[in-house]
Amino acid sequence: MSIRESNMNRTISSSTTFLWKFIFSGLWIAGFGYGTIASLFSDMGNEIHIQMLLAWIIGTAMIYISVGRSKKVILDDDFIYISNFFKSVKIPISNIYKTTDIIFFSPRIIIIHFKEPTEFGKRIHFIASLQFMGVFSQHPVIKEIQDIIKENK
Repeated sequence: MSIRESNMNRTISSSTTFLWKFIFSGLWIAGFGYGTIASLFSDMGNEIHIQMLLAWIIGTAMIYISVGRSKKVILDDDFIYISNFFKSVKIPISNIYKTTDIIFFSPRIIIIHFKEPTEFGKRIHFIASLQFMGVFSQHPVIKEIQDIIKENK
């Protein structure tokens, strides 16, 4: 049964989105930041201080790129509902241009590109539900969304 035949809302983002976006990110950034700042007051060499600071900055950037921008995404027959946990928007499926993914992150990040800008911009990121698949395999939700795009043309 396709999503279009189901006539139901279906959450296509991972149920762990909140944990990744806020809990993991917050703990990693605060914990590693605390360790980095604490190291500045230790008698380690300057080289270690610089390495820890760079690791913290790069790690924080990677977390932001991978899970920090993630949204909760729900799909129904006619609309996609997107939430950043503070604000939700309803967007017609006809506004979806394409879907892509970032395969080098775990969890897998899916990107939905829109034809017209939304309140969250021209594209949104969400964490895909866990699927056991090859590293270079396409996540099944990408095909589902692409099928919906074709049905709406």
